[in-house]
Amino acid sequence: MNVSGTHIVSPRAIGLVCASAVLWGVYWLPVRTLNNFGITGTWVALLFAVTGLVASLPFLFKGSHGKIGWQHLLGALNIGVAFTLYAIAISYSEVVRVVLLFYLAPVWSMLIECVFFGRRFSYRIALSLFFSFFGIVIIFRGELPLEGLGALGDWMAFFAGLCWSIGSALMFMSKQISVPAMTSASFAGALVVAAIMVLAFDTSTPYVLATIQNNSLKLLVVFALLGLFYLAPVTALTLWGATQIPPAMMSFILTLEVISAVSSSAFLIGERFGLPELLGTVLIIMGALVEIVRRR
Repeated sequence: MNVSGTHIVSPRAIGLVCASAVLWGVYWLPVRTLNNFGITGTWVALLFAVTGLVASLPFLFKGSHGKIGWQHLLGALNIGVAFTLYAIAISYSEVVRVVLLFYLAPVWSMLIECVFFGRRFSYRIALSLFFSFFGIVIIFRGELPLEGLGALGDWMAFFAGLCWSIGSALMFMSKQISVPAMTSASFAGALVVAAIMVLAFDTSTPYVLATIQNNSLKLLVVFALLGLFYLAPVTALTLWGATQIPPAMMSFILTLEVISAVSSSAFLIGERFGLPELLGTVLIIMGALVEIVRRR
């Protein structure tokens, strides 16, 4: 499908995706809450994946579902990888840095549209690329992080954005998609990736298991509420939006998460938000406005 200007986007779809973006902006809050319990990033990702998968399963038995092809499963796996890397990144690095690195996703989405969907490379794309990358350079003050958990979190956020863009592009390839099935498949993909990372890299497993055992009832209630009223429905809403909205526009609309995450983290936990963070955020949002104005 050519998405260079012929695709008509529903205002309802845009509104619902905007709502999901604002909700994704506070995704850091349950992650940091579990960190305070002593549950580390990889284990947070694993528990979120299990919770989301269990909460999404009942929707599989409701209504009719579209066809599921290899591109949908591959898309779900990429989105699952993005979920996992994003959750771990928030545990290791500053919320603002993680969110803004993830939102290089519009850059990858536009390039995917150019290569696979027949979109022409234009001055608008070049302008968006400039704003996005220059915003990141300012956020990092011109330094490339290479060492420590913070740097690891930054790189995870970077690759999470890339995986999200690939996954959303694959989802958009067909309208005959089962959103409930893809929601469950995304959490299943996240579960596989998170389990591998826990088994391969996490050395705190005994401590985390003891923490879970000592707080089992409290954590059970937290995860039940989190899965039923946040993870499963917001993920389903976002994946449904990925079937209705072209990838680059989808990623740009989701930059509302930047505003939500930056403001909430600065207000609630007092994370650093100086002039570089402000300028970087403004530049990335300007990149978003270029794309949205183009698709008015």
